[in-house]
Amino acid sequence: MEYSGKTSDELSETEFSELIYLFNRVFHKNLSVSFLKKKYHSPPLAKSYHGLMYNDVGNIAGALTFIPFLYSFFDTPIVAGCAVDLMIHEDYRKDFLSVKLMHDLAIEKSENTLDFVFAVPNYNSFLYYTKFLKWNEIGQLNYYIQVLNVSALEKKLSPFNSISKGLSECLNVLYPVFGTKRADQKKPVHKVCDMIYYTYRYSQKYNEINRGTNSAYYSIVDESGVKTAYLIDLFPVSERWIGQVVKILHDSEKKNVDVILYVGNTINVPCNLLKVPRKFEPRDLHLIGNILTSKVDSRIYDQANWHFNLSDIDVR
Repeated sequence: MEYSGKTSDELSETEFSELIYLFNRVFHKNLSVSFLKKKYHSPPLAKSYHGLMYNDVGNIAGALTFIPFLYSFFDTPIVAGCAVDLMIHEDYRKDFLSVKLMHDLAIEKSENTLDFVFAVPNYNSFLYYTKFLKWNEIGQLNYYIQVLNVSALEKKLSPFNSISKGLSECLNVLYPVFGTKRADQKKPVHKVCDMIYYTYRYSQKYNEINRGTNSAYYSIVDESGVKTAYLIDLFPVSERWIGQVVKILHDSEKKNVDVILYVGNTINVPCNLLKVPRKFEPRDLHLIGNILTSKVDSRIYDQANWHFNLSDIDVR
């Protein structure tokens, strides 16, 4: 096996073809090379950093990528790399050090342009990052839900569908009555959302909601038979605007979805959303990270300082 660190603009067309083949094989997708090229052509650097593993005939058999994004850390601009697309062909997963080698080469290739790296990995990767690579856990993300069709979550509750539908209707009517706050829940650590970022992140895949200067983005995904409207991001992050967005989503998509879901760090919750108890969460989502330069200090490991949701990672 051979290992190499490369930037996206150094990848050949053959390597991109091998990457998308591996991506589709590992993640059970059917996506094109253009998908990866757009994904890795991220502001502010128009490229990503890749750690690559090649098999004995020179084909890519493993990869780990850091996509750089501009963040604000207590009013200081930093570049944070989101770790994505950790994938290894099933025939080459025996070497425990392969992920570390790809990780180290991708970081080295960034040449100190990344101040911080972060991820929301699955359980096995979480253990590897935190125990072996010595990344730090920042905190566990929360699920906030409105249930329209409770039988989608549990078939034996189908007699209660009319109740769940009626309750969601009622809460969407009542949410403004219970003193929902208009103030933006600003945090000192957050992504910088300029027009270049908007175009990169939201220009094609997502549905948009606008009311005056307020905006929100969502997608609808079939999660093993549960039609889920994911609230990906919204501006501002105020209790009142969250409640209004949920109501708008309900009114426009109630024939198409079973649940409305927002995933992120702690927010002031309007009455038309329910925080999902930990024991009922579909899976644990741990935000982890690692400091690379002196522009960042240990305050970044305190989840209370973060505004973080699904828009910060490349899922849904």
